[in-house]
Amino acid sequence: MAAAYSIRLFTGRQVSMTRSGVPKLMLLVVLLNFFSFFYTRNYYYTNVAVTMHAAVLLFLYLLSLHLTGKNALWLLILTALSGVLVSLETWFQFYDTSLLFQWMTPGSMVVGTIGNSNYLGAYLLFPVLAFTALIFLFKGRLRWLAGALWVFVFAALLFSRARASWVGVAVAVPGFLCSVMKIYGFSLTATLRSKSRHALVYGLSVLVFIGVLWVIAPQRFHVMMGFSNVTNPETFILRTQKYFQASWWLFKQSPLFGMGLWSYRNMVYEAQAEIDRVQGDFFKGYPEPKPRRVHNEYLETLNDGGLLAGMVLLLLVGTVLKHGLAVIRKETLPLQERMIASAAFYSLWGSLWPPFSSSPSASTVPSS
Repeated sequence: MAAAYSIRLFTGRQVSMTRSGVPKLMLLVVLLNFFSFFYTRNYYYTNVAVTMHAAVLLFLYLLSLHLTGKNALWLLILTALSGVLVSLETWFQFYDTSLLFQWMTPGSMVVGTIGNSNYLGAYLLFPVLAFTALIFLFKGRLRWLAGALWVFVFAALLFSRARASWVGVAVAVPGFLCSVMKIYGFSLTATLRSKSRHALVYGLSVLVFIGVLWVIAPQRFHVMMGFSNVTNPETFILRTQKYFQASWWLFKQSPLFGMGLWSYRNMVYEAQAEIDRVQGDFFKGYPEPKPRRVHNEYLETLNDGGLLAGMVLLLLVGTVLKHGLAVIRKETLPLQERMIASAAFYSLWGSLWPPFSSSPSASTVPSS
């Protein structure tokens, strides 16, 4: 922001200032991060976590000060285009090559530019919603371009094999479409009755288009999207029986304040050893006994900051969602602003639904 202000100042442009104070809830979240230093079991990881969290919160606050209905469209476009760049790398990796990671071997799980397939899927959820909104906001050739890029980014999301993100998209996109219909006062049932033939033609066209894409898709995609592979519960069972059990043991040690930000990454070994001492067979059938994450964002929040952090985070997310919903429902605002707010709202809403980071095992998806 200092750089942005300096450029505007030296080029003779107006520098806007806000007279409002930092929201108390935002200050509480920032202070809660630093509070973790008083009791954390791992200062190294807590330093990293606090730095990242404070930077993101500060960026969110500064963005909220300078984002208006006029420039929000550019943020939506930027979000969509960033998804295209990440998806480009994802497509290359799906075809066993990479522009960034030369060490990747054939058959490796795609990670995009994110470094993790699960978080890749979670990230791409936002560009998918951005392109969905742009399809409605753009006209003419730009609308067709947005539609084509939507397919490109959505395919990359499928390549990630992050089933949790698939659930998020299944929740977010229909929710956004319902919101758009309410914004425009569009009745789906009335339209289907009055234009049943058109609806039938459009529906068949979509089915044919999906069928063509499925036919031309490589064999690796067919195997990856096979019913037995998609519904494979191996990773989910592993995490509920091993990861979550260790997480629950740690939570019981300090339920109010947790163990400190990211302390799970080294405290999990103590938890595993204690559980194995009591049960005797904890490591039986356990192929990866050194997890760095709980693979459940809600449980990890409880491990990091206990019930206090869970309540504060719930309050923060609830406040953001409440504000977004109010903007969507405000009929005096321009339709474009309400559409952009709806895309942002359902992006966040979709990301809250799949807290389990799980995907099919890499060994079940051949490269050819």
